[in-house]
Amino acid sequence: MTDPASEKRLSFKWGRSPLASGVALSICSYKEATRRLLQRIDVPVPQGRVFSTADRELAIEYADRIGYPVVCKPVAGLRGIGVVANIQSRDDLQDALELYQQSELGDDDFVIEDHVPGEDYRIVVIGDEVVASVVRAPASVTGDGVHTVADLIEYKNRARQDNPHLSSRPIKVGESLQYQLNLAGLTYSSVPEAGRTVLLANSANLSQGGDSFEIADEMHPPSRSLR
Repeated sequence: MTDPASEKRLSFKWGRSPLASGVALSICSYKEATRRLLQRIDVPVPQGRVFSTADRELAIEYADRIGYPVVCKPVAGLRGIGVVANIQSRDDLQDALELYQQSELGDDDFVIEDHVPGEDYRIVVIGDEVVASVVRAPASVTGDGVHTVADLIEYKNRARQDNPHLSSRPIKVGESLQYQLNLAGLTYSSVPEAGRTVLLANSANLSQGGDSFEIADEMHPPSRSLR
């Protein structure tokens, strides 16, 4: 039996541990610094750049030049606030910029960059070992052909109350959710057909009502160890 006194323990807060330096946290908090650092060591990154709120027209021209779809997000944001992904056209980008300016971070600089499709994985590595891994999904509801979107949101939020980790992170009704419904051609009173998944956010963030699923058993064996 392992002696508890011999075990090494790390305290985590908001997903952070003492192993993460202040410099590392600063780099990760400022998205442009993260992108440039990864680019410097030849890690593929999306093409993008930072704009001030006064440079809205320049941002639109830049998106036109690099091509759609693009992402608009705060340069130093958190919890998915102000993030709009998979913007398909100039008109959609103008709507997304309006949405961004209405967010809590709407006065801050923002990034326009290529949208890269794919899933959102979070993998925790301690030493050479993968100790936890999840895939995150944007907030959504699944139609049953009977209930409205508003009803489905209410029912899902009730279910989240039973999960201590999600109880303080409900699906939030607001401008961002309305934007997603508009893209889908739906309203709160729409009744989605049975089995239809209705996306309510475009960033896979738990604070925006997203979900996470453990995938440790599904990872390819060599990926579980970095030795």
